[in-house]
Amino acid sequence: MSAAELLDGVDDATVVRLGRLLQEQIEFRFSGVGIRKFLDACQMLTAFAARAETAEPVLDLLASALAMADDLRSGPSGCLAWPPGERAATLVRLERLIVSPRWEPVLAEARGSADPLTRWRAAWAARAPVVVSSGFGVYVAVPDPARGGRVETRLLVDGLPIVAEGFRAGAPDVPERLLPALRATAEPREVRLAEAWCDEGCCGALYVTVARDGDTVVWSDWRGHRPDAALTTFRFPAADYDRAIEAAVQDEGWKWPARTLADRLARHLGDDPGLLGRHQCDFAWVLAQVGEQDRFELVFWQRGRPRIQFGWTIPVDDGDLDDQLARVIERLREEDPSTHAERLGFSWPDE
Repeated sequence: MSAAELLDGVDDATVVRLGRLLQEQIEFRFSGVGIRKFLDACQMLTAFAARAETAEPVLDLLASALAMADDLRSGPSGCLAWPPGERAATLVRLERLIVSPRWEPVLAEARGSADPLTRWRAAWAARAPVVVSSGFGVYVAVPDPARGGRVETRLLVDGLPIVAEGFRAGAPDVPERLLPALRATAEPREVRLAEAWCDEGCCGALYVTVARDGDTVVWSDWRGHRPDAALTTFRFPAADYDRAIEAAVQDEGWKWPARTLADRLARHLGDDPGLLGRHQCDFAWVLAQVGEQDRFELVFWQRGRPRIQFGWTIPVDDGDLDDQLARVIERLREEDPSTHAERLGFSWPDE
C-alpha cells in the first residue's frame, strides 16, 4: 500500500500530527536530517500535500506546509530520489495550498493572539518565498518560530540546493556571515558554505573557491563534499551573480526586530572595538533566536587569565530600533563589567 493510500480516511487531527512529524524530519538536528532516512519520504510528502488540501485550516497545518515547501524548494527534501516531475508537482500543490484564502481568518486570529509566539508565527507565515528556477539564486530559510533552529543561507544553481546536495553533516551558514564572503573578486577566495554540527575538526565542512573571471563568476575546487555529489565547476554571468548576492545582502524582510538590532549592534562593535576595549573586553558574538523574538544575547570576553565570558540578554520592544541601539551602546560605554567579575571573585586585568 502506498503512503497516499494510507492517508485515505485519516481524520484531520492525524493529518496535523503527520505534518508536525514531517516538519521535524526535515529539520537539521545534531548529526543529520531525518527525512533522508525515510524509505518512502517522497510518497509521504506527496501524500501529505494532497490530504492537507481538504483538512481543516489550523496554524500548525499551515506551518508544516510552509516548512515543507521551503525544504522542497531549497533544502534536503529537494535532493531526495524523486520520480521525474513529482518534486515540482508536490511543490506546486503545497504552494497552491499556502496561498489559499482559507488561511486568512487563521492568520488574522493568530496576529491578534495574546501569545507572542503565535503572533511571531503569523508574521513568519506571511513572508513570500523567493522562487529560483534557473541560474544562481539565494534563499534565506527562516524556521518556524515554534520549532526553533538556525536561519540558513540556501544557495541554488538551476534549482539544485547546493549545500544539501554536497554536505550532510551540517546546515548552511547564516546569511550575515556567508553572503558578504560570497562577493566575487579577481582574487580567488575559498569560502566555507557549511560546517558540521559538531565542529569542522570533527566532521568537516563544505568549501568552494569563488573568483571573478572577466564577466563570469566561477565556483570551483570544491572541498569537503560527498564524493557522489553533483558538484562541479559552475560559471555564472557576473552581472546576474552580483545582483543576486547584493539583493540578498540588502534584504532584511526575513528579519524580525531583535535580529535586526543584534546585527546592527554586531556591526557597530566590529567598527568600534574600543567600545568594549575600554573595559578590557572583546566582542564575541550576538545571538538572536527565531523562537525568542523579544530579546537577543550579546556575548563578550574579558581579556587576561582566566578569561571570563559575559552574556547579556537584551530585551527588544516595539519601539524605534535606532533609539534602542543607542541605549545599548550607552550602557556598554558607561557600565564597567569588572564590577560583576569582582562580585564573582575574579580579578580584573590591569590597564
